Amino acid sequence: MEVLGYGYRLADMEVELSRHVLTFAEKQRREFELICAALRRAGAAFDPAEISFDPTKESSRKAFLRHLNQFPENRRFFSSDETWQSSKAFTREEIYNPESRLYVDEAPLYPDVRTAVEMIHRSGGIAFLAHLYIYAHAPEFRRRLWEIVREFGLDGVECAHSAFTAEQILDLNGFCREHGLLRSGGSDYHGSRKPGVSLGTGRGQLDITEEYLKEWPGDKRRGWETDGILPPPQV
Repeated sequence: MEVLGYGYRLADMEVELSRHVLTFAEKQRREFELICAALRRAGAAFDPAEISFDPTKESSRKAFLRHLNQFPENRRFFSSDETWQSSKAFTREEIYNPESRLYVDEAPLYPDVRTAVEMIHRSGGIAFLAHLYIYAHAPEFRRRLWEIVREFGLDGVECAHSAFTAEQILDLNGFCREHGLLRSGGSDYHGSRKPGVSLGTGRGQLDITEEYLKEWPGDKRRGWETDGILPPPQV
């Protein structure tokens, strides 16, 4: 489960990150060891000494998938052709999926949800549950969504995302209206690693309405107002 933060004070968040979050390179090195342990438990064919990648630039998961593909006998550990061929599907449906034979518990690599929300709040920001419908356990998370929001003190939910259907967007919009929660949306832009997804625009049913931002507290919208995206709040 991932959390989005908006409207925080950058200097304060940098302090929080230094205290609670691994650098990208350190995260890749630690994840490498966790994946090795998971593959050994599963009985997969692989040689750690032959897996080469730059931890300052590349995900260890991509490097592992390239390497595992060199051994056709490893296909039996994968749930589909897509996860065997796509690093994105491999990550979401194998590495992050507790029901997969290749599951890796990556909790030690990240702050937990409560800590992430507290980091955002201490930095003056607002916290949202990210892209609910792309998780392996999305049906369970949706069923428990109000419980999750209350348990972790979330301010809102990401309602629009490039991977969501129109029905899913409508569902989350309705949920937030019913419970008085803030809404956000995003294309999930990650640079050239995600072809077809640009900053602010995405695939399919993505429609990030200005109404989302108009619901936010005025001091959380300042960055958007200076770009002319929204009029200043009425005083």
